[in-house]
Amino acid sequence: MRRSTRAPALVRVPSGCRVRPREPAEVDLRAGQYRRGEITRVCKNSEAMTHACLVPWEDLDALSARESEITGVRVDYKAMDRNNVLAVPDILRAAETAVS
Repeated sequence: MRRSTRAPALVRVPSGCRVRPREPAEVDLRAGQYRRGEITRVCKNSEAMTHACLVPWEDLDALSARESEITGVRVDYKAMDRNNVLAVPDILRAAETAVS
């Protein structure tokens, strides 16, 4: 698969939001840490509150391919997003049941 050479589009982050997009160089740094066994997640850093998936939808395939290449595990962030959206009705029904 060919990797995109264009710079990632800017993502508008609401003011006051502590979670921010991850820079591509940070993904590369964390890839090395992952390979050395220092971390278990390449794209998510809970301590720094960064996540590489805070990018436009069009860039998720390249990110999925990059993480899959690093970890050797197939990652599909678009499918994860779709599954999360499809789960919303069930979550709302469960919440409604819990409240009543």
